[in-house]
Amino acid sequence: MIRATLLLVGLAASSAALAAPRTGGFPQEYWGRWGGSHEGCSAGAVHGGLTIAKLSVRDGEFQGDVRKVVRKPNGSLDVTENWPEQDEGPTTFVSNYQLSKDRKSLTVRTTFGPDNEVEIETLIRCGAMQ
Repeated sequence: MIRATLLLVGLAASSAALAAPRTGGFPQEYWGRWGGSHEGCSAGAVHGGLTIAKLSVRDGEFQGDVRKVVRKPNGSLDVTENWPEQDEGPTTFVSNYQLSKDRKSLTVRTTFGPDNEVEIETLIRCGAMQ
């Protein structure tokens, strides 16, 4: 009985988190294609970078929905993202996005899993927008 109650509470919390309204979004200076290298920016390249829109982040075939964006005092953004997981359902986490001063590179720090593993990715702007 206790396990069933905990399961129902967990499902309700997960559903509430998924249904939570989006707040804000990425500022326009972050929008566009970011590649891990010049090859990652070539026509037809799907992997090796991110495509950022106001309310989404695409990594290859997968897309994460932006739920919340908070600008930090250092100018970086903490972005709460909700990504689909094939076997386990959606996964929500926070990534930190930091633009370089010239806005031509982007560093993304993401913390994953129960061990709080950190992945750091530095990307270049594809087809410079500015």
